[in-house]
Amino acid sequence: MSTIGKYVGGEEYYGIKTGLSAAFNISVEDANRLIEQDDSSKEILRPFLLGRGLKSYQKAIAGSYLVYTPKGFTAKGMRGNRESQQLPEEPVAWEWFKSKYPAVSEWLLPFREKAKKRTDKGDYWWELRACAYYDKFAEPKLFYQVFQTKPCFVYDDSSTFCNNSMYFLSVPDKALLALLCSRVGWWLIREYCPRIQNGAQLIWDNFKQI
Repeated sequence: MSTIGKYVGGEEYYGIKTGLSAAFNISVEDANRLIEQDDSSKEILRPFLLGRGLKSYQKAIAGSYLVYTPKGFTAKGMRGNRESQQLPEEPVAWEWFKSKYPAVSEWLLPFREKAKKRTDKGDYWWELRACAYYDKFAEPKLFYQVFQTKPCFVYDDSSTFCNNSMYFLSVPDKALLALLCSRVGWWLIREYCPRIQNGAQLIWDNFKQI
C-alpha cells in the first residue's frame, strides 16, 4: 500500500518567507512599472501566489511578484565563473546590484534599514534567506492551503512562487490533483487530518499518511 508521503518522496514544501513583505512582495502594477523602467528587472521578478481566492482545478494566478534575490545571488553574479570564497564588501556589492538592476534597487532602497534588521536575510540586506528547494518552484507542482473548508488544490507549471501561507507537492500529477479534489479525497482528508470548524487542517504528519 502506498501513501501520499511515499508517492511524493516524503517531502512537502512551504512557501517563501521574505521577512519584509513590503519590500519583496510587489504588486503587478509596480512590477510592470519596474520592468518598463529597466528590462533587466524581469530577471529577478517572479510570479508570487498569496493563496487568496484559490479554487480547485483553476489556474494559479499570481496576484503579485516576488523580488527573487536568494542568498548567494549577488556574490555569484559578481564572481561569474571565477572561483572565490571571499564575500564582496557590502558597498561594492550594492554598487554592482544597483548597476545591474537599477529599477529594482531603487525600489528596495527605502526599505534598507528594515531589511537589515531581518534575521532571515541572505548575505546582504537585499537578498532572501537561504532555501534548499528554490529550484522546486520552477517545476510542475500542486499548491494547496493548509486550512481548508473544501478541497483546494491547484496545479501549476508556470514557475510560480508562493508565500508561506501555502504548501506544495513537487509532483507533475493531475491524477493526484483529481483525487485530492474529489469527494473521496475530501473524505480521506477529513479522516486523516485534524478537523477544524467545517473543514480540516492539513498537517503534513497526518496528510502524508493518506
